[in-house]
Amino acid sequence: MKLFSTPKRAVITVFCIVAGLSILIAAITAIVIHTAFVSKAHAETIALADVGLSETDVSGLRARLEHDDGRFVYEVDFYCNGTEYDYTIEAASGDIIGRDIDPVSGMSPTQTTASAETAAPDPTGSESAADATQSASATAAPNADTPSITIQQAKDAALADAGLREGDVTFLEVRSDRDDGMELYEISFYTATAEYDYEVYAADGSIKEKSIETFDVSGGSANSTAGITAERAQEIALEHAGLNAVDVTFTEIKLERDDGIMQYEISFYAGTTEYDYRLHAETGAILESDREEHHP
Repeated sequence: MKLFSTPKRAVITVFCIVAGLSILIAAITAIVIHTAFVSKAHAETIALADVGLSETDVSGLRARLEHDDGRFVYEVDFYCNGTEYDYTIEAASGDIIGRDIDPVSGMSPTQTTASAETAAPDPTGSESAADATQSASATAAPNADTPSITIQQAKDAALADAGLREGDVTFLEVRSDRDDGMELYEISFYTATAEYDYEVYAADGSIKEKSIETFDVSGGSANSTAGITAERAQEIALEHAGLNAVDVTFTEIKLERDDGIMQYEISFYAGTTEYDYRLHAETGAILESDREEHHP
């Protein structure tokens, strides 16, 4: 008596062939990944070098090989000083194709104050101090194929152009973006006198565009028509926000008429949080308030 009938023998044979092919494909895939892709350790090193950190500076460092949009990529993430870093690195070339940098929930960057040594921008000319804005563009875009600079180098380039030091400013935003196929860093920061917005080419650190807006904290020219002073309006806004004057940087204090009512427009920053208020100039009542978190 035969152990297996002919149909059963055929099924077993097919199963063995399929299993053998699966093992062979897995082995070939492993060989290809090993020879054609950068290693996980190398991907981690690329991400750390981009932000100017070493493995001993960070925690939670890990790299995962994934298949995304028809190509293999490493997803690398780690933490440092209350900030989470997420990188996407092309496995075949080691090129950085995506960055995401966010403060960890519940942890915020240390607030810095503007240095008295910093020269305030001179808003002379026909424009008012609040509206004085400067713009500049690089004469030529760099080659997109050249190596990218690090985030810290992009920040240094913006600070150098502004004539400031990192200890003189509070950063509001530092993120990477693409425009017309070119990789850029968008960088925003402020001092006691102005807010700065930069676009820096990631290829070589040249400035693509910048704008500088100086703050209007004069309190307006119509205080005599208001029931409360600009100083009292500031106090009311701070009390509502639960803050003290030493904790914030005022960016605007303006008295104007809106819908027939004299109002104070008050704006200030506390760290990376922006506050905007409208107060009734006669009674001090808060007509409108807004709070916006910025993520460096």
